[in-house]
Amino acid sequence: MDFTGYLSVLVCFFCGGLAMEGPELILPKDWHLPRLDPVRIGYKRYYSIFKATAKQDKTHSNIITISSKPPIFEIPKFLTSEECDHLIMYSKRVGFKPSPQIKDSTEINEETSQKTFDIWDYDKDGFISPREIAWLPGKADIYLTDADVLKMFDDLKMDTNGDGLIDFEEFQKVTVPAIVEYFDELRRIPRMRSRNSEQAWMFHDNPKYPLLADFHGRLERLTGLPMHVIRHSEPVQVVKYGVHGHYHSHHDSDDVNSTVPCCTLHREEECRLCRYITVLVFLNEPLEGGETAFPFANNKTFDQEALKSEGYKLNLAKHCHDGNLYIKPKKGKAIMWYNHYRDGNTGWLGKLDERTYHGGCDVIQGTKWIANMWLDVIGSSGSEESFKGWLHADEGMDTLLKTKTEKKTEDDKPKEEL
Repeated sequence: MDFTGYLSVLVCFFCGGLAMEGPELILPKDWHLPRLDPVRIGYKRYYSIFKATAKQDKTHSNIITISSKPPIFEIPKFLTSEECDHLIMYSKRVGFKPSPQIKDSTEINEETSQKTFDIWDYDKDGFISPREIAWLPGKADIYLTDADVLKMFDDLKMDTNGDGLIDFEEFQKVTVPAIVEYFDELRRIPRMRSRNSEQAWMFHDNPKYPLLADFHGRLERLTGLPMHVIRHSEPVQVVKYGVHGHYHSHHDSDDVNSTVPCCTLHREEECRLCRYITVLVFLNEPLEGGETAFPFANNKTFDQEALKSEGYKLNLAKHCHDGNLYIKPKKGKAIMWYNHYRDGNTGWLGKLDERTYHGGCDVIQGTKWIANMWLDVIGSSGSEESFKGWLHADEGMDTLLKTKTEKKTEDDKPKEEL
């Protein structure tokens, strides 16, 4: 998980807050994950995002469908201007660290051989093209345009005949280790990195900061998820992007895999992200750039072949406006989407929706601030683990239930007359 280093800060936040409450079995076993019907692009719902008070008994916000596949919704006034400013101010107090890069479990085979050449030559036409280099497994943390690759061909004197392609004879003249070393040098260039930003983490129900007190209720009314699930999801992540700051297209969650457990507060390795819903909020408006883009939103079909042919759209430093949907930052506006389908049989977390590829386009002028709120669904439908949250999923449910039962039994005993 990419919140390593903030654990001690988060533990401090949890003390005295609602998050210290243990998990409770508040959901029936036949409960299904809530999910808004997108209906159609442009469809509006009038929704009471803010809890009614004497001062704002009729405060509503629109929930506007901006994509149907995947379902993506825009909420123009999710946070007030003051709340946005407060989040920025508080995140500065917490302190920022560079955002980690996308991890790639694949390693480049450094053997300069026909076998390696064949692996790199995806379309098996006998040549390695710039597009095939850009899609090379093992370098997912850097994004290259065709022009970047052609420059690499020139710098390494690979393309001896100048046709913009590399045949096996040319491949043999430059060793694979030399190419890998070239990639390592490119990682020092911010534009090339998968991610160029800074981040801070904070728990969003700290009683010391009353301005944030309604976040849980607001998310509950927006998503339909129970308060218990929301309270025990991940802390808020505030991200700062300077000029040339970006985050190339990625998924927020991982596909369902019964052999790999969900990541939690105390489980950060050998796990998968189980983020059912993402709520992204713009905290300011940069002078230029910084859109959030969904390159494949509303694609009629989407598969790995389509990804190969349109993969250049993932590079949001260069192709922000080439995708199907991009959203200009507006202070206080939220974007909500479902990272997973809902399983038709269990009503629970289904397979990852591949169309949810998204990212942050280059900031051209100014600074961009956003907040990410991820709502996690842990475990499988009907299991004890399914009722635990990201904060407490590693605690023994049997022990907790036993403690609650013993306490209730003790309380129910008749009291002796004094």
